[in-house]
Amino acid sequence: MSTSDTVLILTCAEDPTADAVMAESARRNTLVARMDTGDFPTALRLSATTADGCWTGRLATDDTSVDLADLRSVYFRRPTRFRLPAGMSQADEVFAAVEARHGFGGLLASLDVLWVNEPIRQAAAEYKPLQLATAAACGLRTPAILLTNQHRDVIDFADKVGGPVVCKQLSSLVFSEDNEVRVTYTTVIDPAEIDRAAFAATAHLIQEFVPKAYEARVTVVGRAPIAVAIRATSAAGRIDWRSDYDALTYERIDLPATVTQGIGKFLDALGLNYGAFDFVITPDGDWVMLDATRPVNGCGWNTRPAPRSPPRWPTRSRKDQTDDRLAAARCRVGDRADAGRSATAGLAPGVRTGAPTPVRAGILHRERRAGQRGRPGAI
Repeated sequence: MSTSDTVLILTCAEDPTADAVMAESARRNTLVARMDTGDFPTALRLSATTADGCWTGRLATDDTSVDLADLRSVYFRRPTRFRLPAGMSQADEVFAAVEARHGFGGLLASLDVLWVNEPIRQAAAEYKPLQLATAAACGLRTPAILLTNQHRDVIDFADKVGGPVVCKQLSSLVFSEDNEVRVTYTTVIDPAEIDRAAFAATAHLIQEFVPKAYEARVTVVGRAPIAVAIRATSAAGRIDWRSDYDALTYERIDLPATVTQGIGKFLDALGLNYGAFDFVITPDGDWVMLDATRPVNGCGWNTRPAPRSPPRWPTRSRKDQTDDRLAAARCRVGDRADAGRSATAGLAPGVRTGAPTPVRAGILHRERRAGQRGRPGAI
């Protein structure tokens, strides 16, 4: 495969969103090369040198070869961690992984191309406290939030809010347990029932429960927003719509000008070219931003076009949603369990998953299996 003026997609082998992007790129006669940094060094080869202060060189596999000078943009989707040759000592594995991260990741960071999104900026944008502070500074309304590991703080916060509170996961971690891909959903909590010792083991995000008329996912590519109303008919779906896809309906809607402006300022502030934002729309019509989901979250989470009448998208089947989540988890679980997916692009390592069950029990999150048995972490 020869390339010129090429888009490079960095992701794992099983990625339905990347598949869709490649299909659309082909329809538009755009050259695309797809690679996984996890294939380095066993199946992905690197060769680069400096010339006039810039790096020139090539990335190559047995099937694809990309000249760095031909790249115009990089879609940093879901690459996996480096897979090193078998038989290395533990010390050599650590050394090789760190050198690969600084070498391969450093080379990518030096490229003067359009990034969606640039890995270091993306990694920073995934910190939810930073998201919320940035959103408020950009004029977006956010809910009352408590960040703590102190049980007494939760009781005081609930009293101050004067209504229900929920506990939300700070990260987008999907993990494997008992050979099951598992997801932790937002949960309404009773502060009096929290396991204090387990709660003290890590940080937790507690939020006021915002009254909902409906919710909205706003996907922004460049500065073009696409807003979709999400309406849930089940109790679980009204708390966290991800927990019950069969109870959801979708509708394309217009975005208020003030929200559009705030989102644009948010992306500018964090240096992002893509973002996906979750909002609650209150019965009074106020838009409250809950969070900005993972900056390169699946833009294909609901890909069917909106029919003219009625203005509602058909609900994706549970099997479709499960297949997507399992494919994504295969990319993410093994990656997160080691040095974190950001390590593949020269970023700071992530946190090991460890033994999370006692901590999650303290949080009182409701855990549900993401679907049928799979092979998470196989990639």
